Order: sequence, then C-alpha cells, then structure tokens
Amino acid sequence: SLLAAYGIDYNMFTSRAKDKMLHYCDLDNASNILSVIKSRIGINVAKILEMSYKFAILLTSSTPDIVNSVIDCIVHDTGDDESIQDVFYDIYFKNVSFFIKGKYQLKSSRSLSDDLSPSSNSPLNKIYGAFQKYIENRKFLISLGVTDINSVVNNCSTFFENNSYFNKRRFEMLGQLGFDIQFCIKNLSIFANKSLVRTFDLLVEFGCLECARNRGSLLARTPTNNMFYRMAFAKSNGDPILVSGGKINPLIDVGTTDPDSPYYRTPGRKRKAEDGTLISDIDKERLIKLVGVSSVSYFDSSFDYKKMDKIIDSNDMAIIYFDSSEKINYVNYLRCISLLDDYSINGVPILKSRFEYLIGNTIISRQKVLRNISLLARENIEITPDMLLYCICKNSILSANEIETIKKFVLDFFNSLVINRERSRS
Repeated sequence: SLLAAYGIDYNMFTSRAKDKMLHYCDLDNASNILSVIKSRIGINVAKILEMSYKFAILLTSSTPDIVNSVIDCIVHDTGDDESIQDVFYDIYFKNVSFFIKGKYQLKSSRSLSDDLSPSSNSPLNKIYGAFQKYIENRKFLISLGVTDINSVVNNCSTFFENNSYFNKRRFEMLGQLGFDIQFCIKNLSIFANKSLVRTFDLLVEFGCLECARNRGSLLARTPTNNMFYRMAFAKSNGDPILVSGGKINPLIDVGTTDPDSPYYRTPGRKRKAEDGTLISDIDKERLIKLVGVSSVSYFDSSFDYKKMDKIIDSNDMAIIYFDSSEKINYVNYLRCISLLDDYSINGVPILKSRFEYLIGNTIISRQKVLRNISLLARENIEITPDMLLYCICKNSILSANEIETIKKFVLDFFNSLVINRERSRS
C-alpha cells in the first residue's frame, strides 16, 4: 500500500485515523504530500504513529504546495543548532491546521453505502484550516522583530489561529493602554481573550494595573472570570486585594476550597452540576449576592441603554479616536472629556492618572469612559446625564451604593456645567 512504501503500518493507526483515511484519502494527493515530506524533512514513523489522526488529517486535507510552503517557513525560521525534522514533527505537526487552507469540506474518496458514509454534519469531513492566518501572522511578527517564530508556535499556537487583522488591532489597542511591543510579544497568549480591553478595565478598577504590567497572564482572563467577583467582594469587605510585592491576594486570585470562606471555590475538575448549571456560575452567583451587585436598571425609563449596549458590545476591540474628517461635530464630546478631567469633588480632582478616575472611593477606568464616549459619539448619541452614567458604569462590577455615588456625581457634574454656562452668559 501507499503507507507501507514509506515504512508506515496502517494497522497501527487509531480507529479515527483509519476512518479518515478510508473515507477521504485521495491516493495521488497523499502520495505527493508524502514525497514532499520524505525529500525535505524525512519520514519519522514513530512520530507519525504517535499522532496518526493528525497525520491522516494532513494527508486528506492539505496539498503538496501548502506543505512545501510551511516547510519553507520552518527552514527559514530554524537555527543551525536545531533539527528541522524535530521542529516539524514536535511543533508543527501538532498544529496540523497550519497545513490546511480555509474551511475545508472533505469529499469522500469512494462510493459508500448510506450506512457507511459519514453524514454531511459529521466532524470527520469538516476541517477548519489556519494556513493563511499562519502565513500572515508570521509575517506580522517578523515585521516586529521576532526571530524565534518556532518558539512562538510551540508556546502560543493560538496566536496564529487568530485573524491577523484582529491581532494587529489588539497590538494597537494595547499600545493605547500603555503596553509596549515587547510586553505584547512576551504575552501573546492574551490575544486569545476576545474581551481583552474589558479585562484591562476591570484590572484598573480593582487597583491591579501595575500588577498586570508585571504579570501579563492576568490579561488572558476573561471579564467573567470569578477572580473579578472575588475582588469585588474583597473591596466591599475591606479585605486587601493586593499583598506584599504588589501581588494579588491568593484567596482572590484562585479562591479557596475552605467551605466556610467567602472566597470558596468549588473544588475538582467537574464543570457542571447535576442540573447542567456551570459550577463557575454557581460560585459567581454566590459572590454576586455577597457583594450586592446591582442588577436593577439605574437609568431614566426613557434612556435606551439596549441601543448603547449594541454599539459598545459590538466594538470590543475599539480604540479611542475622534476623527475630524468624519461628518460629526466632536467639539461637545471632547469638551465633556476635558471638563471631566478637570473636575473635582470637594476640591479633590477625580483624575488620578491617564487610566483612572476616582469617584468617591470607586476607581473607574478612564480609558473605558473615553472609549465608550468616542463610540457613542460616532453614532451622534446626545450627551446627557444618563449617557455619561452609562459610559462610566458599563461593564463595571459595582454595588448599589457605588452606583448611587456615581449617579450623584454625574448629576452634580451636569449641574456645574449649567451653572458655568449661565455665568459665562452673564
């Protein structure tokens, strides 16, 4: 057989790999792929048998040209002290999607009876490739000065499975948030977090910005992670969020299995309760009740916050900009931001840094407020107390008392605008 000619024993394949080969292997295409691998890399039978299903995917879903292109990249990116064959089998072979272009709908290689042929919805015949994404993201990283591409693939292959446009936007977004290129390169795993900017906002609002700069993996946590609800409880209970060395309190970071602790986290790897509810959601609901997070709408009944949600939630990767070339008068929005930055409560400025407002005892991410205002400005949303309250509170974890404090601040802020406007007229 074809495989036997290369010293590969088909009988040693897993049942899934055999099914894949049986139903979808084009012998001519597979033969050409094997020829490329043998001539350029060498056949490593032990590695192939170890990952026989991935090998079956490669033979049934790739092409000789694509395999050649990926090997060209590997050869270019592999140093003199490394084995190209080891890199191919130990790093790239595990990421077989790099050898497949786009969404690949496999076609049966033989006529099968209905009871043998996989259905059109079978996972056996649908493959989602990342070849183009790998090529584009590799080129992007090289443009940033990254030289050890193989190491990045080995440690963070998910980066190459993202659309390169989105990765570039996240680099730009992180730059606006004060993170340099080297930080981004060292923490590419955070790019898998599609709500990265919301995570940043929460870390700011719980006083953990510097901690995040020293521990980039915190940005990989999604904003629904229970750590943030433990932080909310710690804040409301007067417990320290940060301990010596500026590190997050372990009780808050990972929780505890002590059932008497408010930071209790259900132990074990079980993901769902018997009724199907996620264990993490059960833990979260308990924390929400402890904190007293407000779930009641705090806007005027005429305020269409759902419309605002649609605008903000669909722009999770937005950067802050006010483009003068657009047919929108940004003057009022920019004036509102300027007045916010200059505003004081009882003589104490609310602006603490380019990233923080302090309203009462509550830290609010300034970048979040500016980003929300800029997004709503692009839709010509009128600046009102409810609009500003929305921009401040959106996606924060706040107690009812904190919301009342912020509401009072917003009303006082707008009243001061009216008073100042009347003074300027007189």
